[in-house]
Amino acid sequence: MKVSTYFLEHPLTLSANIIGREISLLCIGGSKPHLGGTAMAVPYERTSGIGTAVSILSAPGHQDSVLANDIARRFCKIFNRTVFVLCGIHYDNLSSQELSALREKVFSLCEELETLIQ
Repeated sequence: MKVSTYFLEHPLTLSANIIGREISLLCIGGSKPHLGGTAMAVPYERTSGIGTAVSILSAPGHQDSVLANDIARRFCKIFNRTVFVLCGIHYDNLSSQELSALREKVFSLCEELETLIQ
């Protein structure tokens, strides 16, 4: 399953594979798609509901694991499954407003993909 859009004239793609009960996601795009960070979210039961434990790995100098963490946690909470996210989005010199708009675009892709998985 795959959903795509454009941001600042470059493609953004979020794709999913269901592997047993787990979900594997790939989020790439921008001017130089790559793999810069990853996150794995695992659900666990607690007295107030389902919690998520997240582990991240990041390539030196990359911040992709921040977005990977948010995506993994989101899908883990929604689907109560282990979720693994590989992420690599690159744009040169984004302003803070552009960075916020990029995150919103990615989360819109998340919403689209969530409907396909259910």
